[in-house]
Amino acid sequence: MKTKTFLLLAGLVALTATANADQSTADSNVVVLPTYVVQAPRQLPAEQQINTSLNELRQQAKTPVFISTELPLFTGYFAQQANAAKVSRHVRVAKS
Repeated sequence: MKTKTFLLLAGLVALTATANADQSTADSNVVVLPTYVVQAPRQLPAEQQINTSLNELRQQAKTPVFISTELPLFTGYFAQQANAAKVSRHVRVAKS
């Protein structure tokens, strides 16, 4: 019961605060600000150069490239370790 009363009071306070704020604003205080027109080029030459180079990089990134993840130096080592693991799998260790 207390929470319902509290929520009702909070709602009424918010409603009255909004109504008072609405009444206090007057339309007679409208200030007309000056407007400025800026005439400048859309893009500077440096920006155009950057955009063209970015577009070239994007075009290069679209083409698929095959990259090998295997290193030939390690393939022999890993194969040797795999063979050693196969051999050691058959060895039984006695528990003491």
